[in-house]
Amino acid sequence: MRPLYDHRQGLAKRPPIGAPWLAVLACCAVLGACGRPSARLRPLAQGGVLDASAWDFASDGALPLEGAWTAVWGQTPDSEGRLDPAAPRDAFAMPGSVDAQARAGTWTRGQGVVSLELALHGLPPAESMGVLLPTLWSSSMRCRSADGPEVVYSSAPKGDPRTMTSMAPYVATLPLARDVTCILVYAVPPPVEGWRSFFSEAPRLMLASEAAGEVQGHRLKYAGIGMYLVSISSFLLLQWWARRRDTSSLAVALMSLSAALWIGGYGAVVEHLEWPSFLLRRRLEFAAVSGMGATGLLTAMVLFHSTRTPLNRALVAAAAVATAATLLVPTRLLAWSLFALAQPAAGLCALSITATAGRALFDSYSNRERRVLAAGMAIPAVFGVVDLALSRMGDVRLGLMTYALAILPVVLASTLARRNATALNATEIFAASSARFVPQEFLHALGHQDLTTVRLGDARERPMTVLFADLRNFTAISENLSPAETFAFLNECFAQLGPPIRDHGGFIDKYIGDAIMALFPDDPAQAVRAALAMQKAIACVPPPRGGDRQIRMGVGVHLGRVIMGTIGEEMRLEATVISDAVNLAARLEGFTKQVGCSLLISGAVAQELPDDLLPHLRDLGRFAVKGKAEPVTMFEIFALDGRDMRHHKIDTRVRFRQGIEAFFSADYEEASTLFGDIVDRCPEDGPAHWWFLRALRELTEDAPKSTRKFLQLDEK
Repeated sequence: MRPLYDHRQGLAKRPPIGAPWLAVLACCAVLGACGRPSARLRPLAQGGVLDASAWDFASDGALPLEGAWTAVWGQTPDSEGRLDPAAPRDAFAMPGSVDAQARAGTWTRGQGVVSLELALHGLPPAESMGVLLPTLWSSSMRCRSADGPEVVYSSAPKGDPRTMTSMAPYVATLPLARDVTCILVYAVPPPVEGWRSFFSEAPRLMLASEAAGEVQGHRLKYAGIGMYLVSISSFLLLQWWARRRDTSSLAVALMSLSAALWIGGYGAVVEHLEWPSFLLRRRLEFAAVSGMGATGLLTAMVLFHSTRTPLNRALVAAAAVATAATLLVPTRLLAWSLFALAQPAAGLCALSITATAGRALFDSYSNRERRVLAAGMAIPAVFGVVDLALSRMGDVRLGLMTYALAILPVVLASTLARRNATALNATEIFAASSARFVPQEFLHALGHQDLTTVRLGDARERPMTVLFADLRNFTAISENLSPAETFAFLNECFAQLGPPIRDHGGFIDKYIGDAIMALFPDDPAQAVRAALAMQKAIACVPPPRGGDRQIRMGVGVHLGRVIMGTIGEEMRLEATVISDAVNLAARLEGFTKQVGCSLLISGAVAQELPDDLLPHLRDLGRFAVKGKAEPVTMFEIFALDGRDMRHHKIDTRVRFRQGIEAFFSADYEEASTLFGDIVDRCPEDGPAHWWFLRALRELTEDAPKSTRKFLQLDEK
């Protein structure tokens, strides 16, 4: 038999090793020998026969089937697992490479086939043995015992040998016999002159249980990587679906999905597929090779805008065409499409990714995130090119691409996650900042979580307590201040007034010059307590520079139904409250200036007050404010007045009420007498003084007497 390859010839041509290196190797050998028991000398196959009778598989482990196998070109075993005995046989050194194409006439419809035969002698008859086929481009292994025609197939399914190749290890379980003959059918890819294929390592004979465990571990590893890529792809697809403008998430998702399809096929994650399901899986696996190149370069073009060149667009289109062709070509051309279309397209895309990512990596204008992305894209591309080059040009398979594909989505997904986190942080900061312009309580009342969903015309109606507060003497005080000092003093006052509102369950709707409008969604009594706290807070604000006048404040509080919503136009919106309740609260605040008190509330609020606030409540009568015909009862809250003033108002509360009743009975003389007596006792009683003057005016005028039980106010 004529040998096709002899590894001893290659060893003879190696250059001599220097003495220092020999010493290092000797030390390593001694240390290794001390650290583990001596290994038994492995038997080698000779002339297509391997005697394993002296090998203890339980203690010595797996036996590599190295040595001289028998090769028969252009033939496959028959149904009984036998080759034509008349066919010419060659010697084949295992492991080695198929370094010569099949002889003329041995191609099977464009696909070269070789059958490698090895007879195994001396197997333990009581042990279930198996042959572990490594990562080979092999179709199947058939084994038969010497005692009968039993044929055991490998885990690869039956079908056309031109497409039944496997890139993952699998096990051929041997018959329980001492002598077994195995034939490995090898489909030589591709049928292109000058190309060659190879074995990366020899098959191993071992206990069937151990072989199955290794195969299962291999599948679990690739299944884990595949599921990991699918999970990343699913997350990014959902993210893209939620935000269609984020094309980077879509590109990375498609690339991860292509990588998952390839790894699933490469690792034979799905077992025992029958025809034609196996063919579909093989098509998807092969198409995913060029699909990874297309989606990877597309991702680079999306992430690095400067890479959107005509060349890159053409490469993406070519890889997409190769993907489609691999999915659609006839079965007999499937392996050819992988080597002639898919792998070259993926390789060119990988080179382009390496070049474009390299430019982005060393670009002086790139920031840290851009460089991380560039490194994450460049490393897998380089690994892919190295793997492809070594597999085509030499007997080396490092498997770098598998791990690179696991690293790449991590880098890209983590970068996108950081972008999302940064965007979320910015959104939260924006939301916190926007809450200072539009209160969150206002948005929640409209059914929104943030400003992004607010639309023009959104409105809701609900009961609300409205507080309107205005600073007194501010205009006179600001006359002596510069604009900057005026704003600083006004902000100092508002800084004291905001916390009491929030502490009592309210929120500030808006600032109107030196006035504040606040809303209280729940208890009206809380609005009154907030008003009292605001009065105390404003009293602690010192006069500004060069001033001696203490700032004061008037407050009006009313309870009613309000309409909360957005007004304006599409380019300028404002959240506001529109209601008679708002106008009435403003009128109550304005009336405090006329009657000379600090806090007025409506009858609707007074009805909701608890007992602790009622002793400091004084009925000022019924009034119809300007612009309104419906009267409202006004009450003064004098809880913050001085001790003597509080006692005075409590003591004269009955006479005050009698004076109001006399006024509305048109007995202006009696009313003026009652109010005059109260004023004589305390000239600082503002409401009593106002009523006294009003009674005198009605008494001196010749106008007809009114029979209405309320007073119409003509001033705001």
